[in-house]
Amino acid sequence: MLAKDPGICGIELLVVGRQVRTRYGGYIDLLALDADGRVHVLELKRDRTPRDVVAQTLDYGSWVQGLGLEDLEQIYLDHHDDKTDLGMAFSERFDSPLPDVVNADQQFTIIASELDPTSARIVEFLAESYGVPVNAVFFRHFKDDDRDYLARTWLLDPSEAVTRSGSLSRLGQFRRDFWAHFVKLLPDAPGPRSGYADSNVYHLVEPAGLRICQYLAQDKVGVYLTGVTGRGDAEVKKRIAMYTDALVKELGEGAKIYGSGTTVLQVDSNDRHNWDEMARWLEHRRAIYERVLLKGPNSD
Repeated sequence: MLAKDPGICGIELLVVGRQVRTRYGGYIDLLALDADGRVHVLELKRDRTPRDVVAQTLDYGSWVQGLGLEDLEQIYLDHHDDKTDLGMAFSERFDSPLPDVVNADQQFTIIASELDPTSARIVEFLAESYGVPVNAVFFRHFKDDDRDYLARTWLLDPSEAVTRSGSLSRLGQFRRDFWAHFVKLLPDAPGPRSGYADSNVYHLVEPAGLRICQYLAQDKVGVYLTGVTGRGDAEVKKRIAMYTDALVKELGEGAKIYGSGTTVLQVDSNDRHNWDEMARWLEHRRAIYERVLLKGPNSD
């Protein structure tokens, strides 16, 4: 029922995948996006112990926070048989384009018919003391004559749980620190503003009607092309495809280009010893993309 209508949680969601396999071998019951591009991990309690269900939810969260938009798009394709991609599905679900900044925040939700005092205490402690975006929701089924009802109760007020800490998350601080390092290392490069804490930095190239995006993930950095307002639109994808051959030629043999003109550098972003290499790679790629876009799609 939840997979078919995740809105019964009280939050409009688009299911990205069911039983999504993580890098560590576990399976997320439901992985979803809300209208703001926040990623939701929904875990059913079933017969697991209190410590197991909370620990497993947080373990999945540690993997999910490193997912980039390309990762989420691939997960969606892997778990859906229809011909729509993530951008199209998002637009249909929320009547708005897929945001360019996706997975800047996460929400982890435990779903149960009831929660034992130990689990409730752990969730409240993590959320209220450390600002971890974790919550629990309970569903109870009851009948009144011939009518069936499903009652929903949250452990914590969901409107407060996401922003309870009032400060940057660990991931947000990591992003802020990296972009600050980028600006310090490359002061003449067009970089983000001071205090920037998102994963993506955008550069508009007006003649092409496209933007260059530099993005930061936990296990890689990358550069891709996007439209002025998004990249799920068919016309934008067509325009991006016009530059693919020129990008391959400019980047040289062996360069792998994925959807949306994406190129990536696989690297452990959490190791600050790699930050100089990452910053220089991002700026070098941005300059190449800009040069190609300014030449035009039909240039040699």
